[in-house]
Amino acid sequence: MKLPPDILRTGVLRIDWSGFSRILECHRKAWHLLCHRRELDGYTAALTYGSAIHAGLDTWQQHLMRGSTDRPEILTAMEAAAATVFDGIEVPESEWRTLGRAKETLGLYADARWDEDRGFRILETEKYHERPLGTINPRGLREIQVIWQGKIDGVWQDPRNGAKIIKDSKTSSKQFELHGPLGGDGRDIVRYRQSGQFQGYCFLTEGTSAIVDIITGLAPLQRVTAKSAPRNSFDRQVFEWSPEQISEWQHRTLHQIEQWLETIALDDPSLLFNTTACASFSICPYYSACEQKTEEMRLRWLSSGRFRDYTWDPSHKNEETA
Repeated sequence: MKLPPDILRTGVLRIDWSGFSRILECHRKAWHLLCHRRELDGYTAALTYGSAIHAGLDTWQQHLMRGSTDRPEILTAMEAAAATVFDGIEVPESEWRTLGRAKETLGLYADARWDEDRGFRILETEKYHERPLGTINPRGLREIQVIWQGKIDGVWQDPRNGAKIIKDSKTSSKQFELHGPLGGDGRDIVRYRQSGQFQGYCFLTEGTSAIVDIITGLAPLQRVTAKSAPRNSFDRQVFEWSPEQISEWQHRTLHQIEQWLETIALDDPSLLFNTTACASFSICPYYSACEQKTEEMRLRWLSSGRFRDYTWDPSHKNEETA
């Protein structure tokens, strides 16, 4: 079956969290994305809005690195960065995640973090990293060197001890769950603490902690009451991992990549399906292909105009929501 192109050419697999997370979700989903290099075509409101917020925050960090203090100038630059993401995109009238809402959110973020963020030294913003993860020997294939990649939102430094801190921002249209319904940590806290994305970023930078900003934007309400949740909110969480945990992540990730490639090498597409992932949170973007009756029909559907070539590469000057 079809393998990732770099493996055939060089015996090297370069992979980042965006691709690896698909392996964890469903082997076939990752096969479609990383081997066939196909993704669903069309406008995605959440991705466009998230990319605009990230562009604005990249500009925010650039100004902090330069020591800028002109608030109107900084906000104007942040809004201009967000506007470039929406340039040429026709947003549906029913969609509330617009450029105007993105500008509003960036302004509120700057107000909320104006003093706090200046307490850190900003070392990097939206910078590409890569580091050898290790070597694997999948059954049925050649020896493969795995390179872990990442385009990190920011790398900050704690002025108290000089420690490196990963900085990441997440946009969400659902309220952040800090506490569970029966007590203890909420789902979102657990999800981010266990996230391989942040542990991978620590591996790339030799850091051991992350600051995660959860930027929540809820849909507008026709009628606002005293019990209505705020339409914009900002949660900041700090997570730490021991060097042993980062090492465990590295070992586990290599093993999971090796398992995925071994399944592909069996040359039986039916073994790639994880049908519990077809509608785990939302309908999988590849479902329209996977629901076809034969493998020939599925691959033909994947090659149709419903999908486009997947060109994301974290080493290039592209924008993507992390």
